[in-house]
Parts: sequence; C-alpha cells; structure tokens
Amino acid sequence: MVIAITSHLRSPISQAADITLCGMAREVNYRSEAMASRLMHMALIDALYVGVMLQQPDTIKANVQKMRTAVSRRKV
Repeated sequence: MVIAITSHLRSPISQAADITLCGMAREVNYRSEAMASRLMHMALIDALYVGVMLQQPDTIKANVQKMRTAVSRRKV
C-alpha cells in the first residue's frame, strides 16, 4: 500500500498512490519562507504515527523510554 502526502491532489504521486493525504496550506512565492505546507505535512505524518502506535501499546512504551533516555543524556 502506498500513502502519498502532498499539496497537489492531481500530482503524479497522487495518481500512483492507494491513499492520498492532501495537506493544503496558503504559501508565499519564496521557497525559503514556504513553511505552512511543511508544517501541515509534518502534522499528517505525526497523526499517522500516533494512529499506528495506538495499535501497539508495548511499542509506545519502548519508544517513549528511548526518547527519555536520549533526552536525559543530552548535554546543554
């Protein structure tokens, strides 16, 4: 199964995907300032991850522990 995340519903990747998640956001013409669509796509990826992880409670616990360990080792 292929899931596409895009801002363009009629893009080639959308046509090839089984599921298309379209994250539309108002953008500016300057690429370096075009953050709205990036944030939208990151939110979609986060929602997918949470949805999958809710089906795997043991994996959630292990991943949270890994994150806590990594953060506690980080020197500021």
